[in-house]
Amino acid sequence: MATLDYAVLGFYFLFMLGSAFFWLARLVPAASTDAVRGEAFVTKTRTPLSAEEIAGANTDTLQFRVIGGLCLVYGGVISLLTVFPQSGAQRLGCLFCGVTIVTIGGLLLWSAPRLTRNPPPAVIVCSRTLPDTAPPA
Repeated sequence: MATLDYAVLGFYFLFMLGSAFFWLARLVPAASTDAVRGEAFVTKTRTPLSAEEIAGANTDTLQFRVIGGLCLVYGGVISLLTVFPQSGAQRLGCLFCGVTIVTIGGLLLWSAPRLTRNPPPAVIVCSRTLPDTAPPA
């Protein structure tokens, strides 16, 4: 019973500590750099992209290879969890998840070279400009 009391006491202590930090942090005024960063963000989002910026970075193949490799590693590690002592259903669950992730990684790695041979169609650039004012709230 004593450990339960300590657990409840610890929970309430951490809850009160987190609540106090949250409310005290709200009293601190926001830095002026937040406003400058906000204005820079709005300016950057309203600036249209040029055709060179859009077509210049074709990183799909690299992304497919990196994510595919990560899926192979993660799926292999999850599949290796079956060597730990578990029930049969738990082992099958780990094996199913691991094989599924490895399959997705293999498909990504398999399709990466096909992207370079058959690139996606060019991006259509929208000529409509954004309004200068925000809509009424």
